[in-house]
Amino acid sequence: TEYVDLREEMTVGQAMAHIKKTGIHKETIYTCYVTNHDRKLEGLVTVRELLLSPKTAIIGEIMQTHVIAASTLDDKEKVANQLQKYDFLALPVVDQEYRLVGIVTFDDAMDVLQEENTEDNNE
Repeated sequence: TEYVDLREEMTVGQAMAHIKKTGIHKETIYTCYVTNHDRKLEGLVTVRELLLSPKTAIIGEIMQTHVIAASTLDDKEKVANQLQKYDFLALPVVDQEYRLVGIVTFDDAMDVLQEENTEDNNE
């Protein structure tokens, strides 16, 4: 729950109000994830895109629909490498039904890679 979730039918103005209301309790607000009412991941939108769009624009029309996500079944090192490969600040994590269950942030991933590197050096 450390992410901001939006709905496709929201306007940019509604989305910004939602971010202001809930963002204080989130780990990151730069990337917002668009989910449906079943929490299935539909897309994403960045705060930059929101700031540069008219307040009346609909999230579903400006969101990116090609989303790279990690699975709850993925190995943590694979997820960390994906974050590093794509240079993302965060990566959404979905379950088998593609419901958004959380995010992995860049700093989380670097901790995993550092831990793995330390384990490899100690063997």
